Amino acid sequence: MLAVKTAYRRQMTFDMLKSPDWSIIRKPLIYSLLAGLFLGLYIYAWAGALLFVFIIFLYFVIQFIVDHLRKKSTEYLSFVSIPLFLVALIITMMIFMGRLYIASVVIALVASGVLGILSWLMVRRQIKTGYYPLVLLVLGLAGMGIFYLASPSLFNSMMVSFGNFIPRGAHITTIEMQPLISPAYQSAYGDTFAIVWGNYPGLIELSTTGSGTDFQDILAFISTNFFLALVSLCILIYLVIRKGADEKIILVIWSLIILVLNLIQRRFGYYFAVNVALLVGYLAWRVLERVGFKETALEGEKKAQEEVRKKARPKKGDSSVVARWAVMIIVLLLVLGVIYPGNIEPATQVARQAQYAPSDAWVSSLKWMKENTPEPFGNPDSYYDIYELPPAGDNYEYPESAYGVLAWWDYGYWITRIGHRLPNANPSQNPNILTIIAAFFTSQDEESAGDIIREMDSEYIIVDYQTAYVNPVTMGSKFPAIATWAGETMTKYFDLYLVPAGEGERWMLRPLFYPEYYNSMIVRLYNFNGEAVTPESVWVVSYQESMDDAGNVFKQVTGAEQFESYEAAEEYRSSQESPNVRIVSPNPMISPVSLEALQHYKLVHSSEGMVGLVDQTSVAEVKIFEYVE
Repeated sequence: MLAVKTAYRRQMTFDMLKSPDWSIIRKPLIYSLLAGLFLGLYIYAWAGALLFVFIIFLYFVIQFIVDHLRKKSTEYLSFVSIPLFLVALIITMMIFMGRLYIASVVIALVASGVLGILSWLMVRRQIKTGYYPLVLLVLGLAGMGIFYLASPSLFNSMMVSFGNFIPRGAHITTIEMQPLISPAYQSAYGDTFAIVWGNYPGLIELSTTGSGTDFQDILAFISTNFFLALVSLCILIYLVIRKGADEKIILVIWSLIILVLNLIQRRFGYYFAVNVALLVGYLAWRVLERVGFKETALEGEKKAQEEVRKKARPKKGDSSVVARWAVMIIVLLLVLGVIYPGNIEPATQVARQAQYAPSDAWVSSLKWMKENTPEPFGNPDSYYDIYELPPAGDNYEYPESAYGVLAWWDYGYWITRIGHRLPNANPSQNPNILTIIAAFFTSQDEESAGDIIREMDSEYIIVDYQTAYVNPVTMGSKFPAIATWAGETMTKYFDLYLVPAGEGERWMLRPLFYPEYYNSMIVRLYNFNGEAVTPESVWVVSYQESMDDAGNVFKQVTGAEQFESYEAAEEYRSSQESPNVRIVSPNPMISPVSLEALQHYKLVHSSEGMVGLVDQTSVAEVKIFEYVE
């Protein structure tokens, strides 16, 4: 932004290259080189840095078009964009981040040069300005076609990268990839805007758990920094369109793109938080201007210099000085008394909770694995040799001693960093691997599960409370996500039913579990330790489907029969004419179906850390099994 502003103010042109005046060129060039340096370092530091390459490039495209259509010189933009992307390209090539990164920066660099030269030629030949965006569109499509013909795989990789911003299918089960605002949060958190309240606290803290009034919810929303940022963004868009405030275009483009991405995926909040801070700060300054505090920092500096020259001081009774100090004191009190307390409390709570960190049970279990299982590479120090391995993309031949640890991908990094073992899946790997892991956990027989574990070359399996156990009250669990990744639906394994809640006509929504849930490998391992199970009683429920005013369909239990064995229950179910009859169990730890003992899985570790179940019993949070041929 500094590079663009200084280059514009100094009216940089191509003619300056003939006899450069460094007193004019120096500052814009330094800012441009620094911008390229930091963009290159960002590419080195963060895999998602190409997003900002795209944002900066898109800004230059739009700024070139706007300036050309307004018959302004665009040459100053070339003086900024070309050094910026050139330095970023040099750094990217030095660290070799991969073909996709290099190609992206090269495209931005070449296109920036084309944008400037084309504008310059059209001005010199007096071609109508309206043709400029049309010619750019044609050249852009032609360039994409040439790029595709030259390297179809690289072109497809670039298109796939854009598609990653819109999660589909099973990807939506990942928490951070879910939208910022969703009706699903009403049942999960008690409010559709729950994530907005948490990510962008406001000036007024009100109850937004669904128990408050509509007026309270509206008041809480308009006081959040998120809403204030939207107001500020609208003001900026108005100034850019109606007032020609070109220097604000980059902030508008940057904020709009990150806002859209944040609405699609809540994890982009760590990007949009920066925009929110800037936008709310800008809005606060506009408010100060409206209440009379209009003197800018530059004007204040000039006035101070003038007073120094005149060796004069402002009079004590100067109303403008008093007004400014009064406004500053009021703002200071508002900041310290209202804004900071509302943000410090939730920040402190988050810091104390350390959400999504490994529990004590996980840490102790992985330490046990590190000390009591064979070294995958034969030498404990091999873990630290990772930096000497070939660059990403090169084939690496694992030694014969290497083996995998099969666990849900959420725990992949923990297994690597704490246990010093090789997880079959981690959050950075190809999602296709995750479908294989999910297929193992949901396998309905030991034979098919064995085929998968041998294919993955796994010797140990780690399962925990969150992935296998479905809370029969809160329905909290990662099991539905596993089912989704396996290509199944949650309702294959359990479904929600309206069941009687004591006397009267009260009903409560509870999950009832089907035999498929208990037959799945993850439940047989975690819930039953791979041991044989013989049910002592089996429930068969009859139900009818009903719809509420919102159009939601519910299964309402109309009858229940208890049997001594699964065979008797199945015989009764088969004899019923209605299809709305299911064999179920209300407790995930009590199977309605007989289970044979698993032959190839040995429980070798149970964590000392326990978790309490709804039925007042407790179970080890983490369990480790060894696969035995």
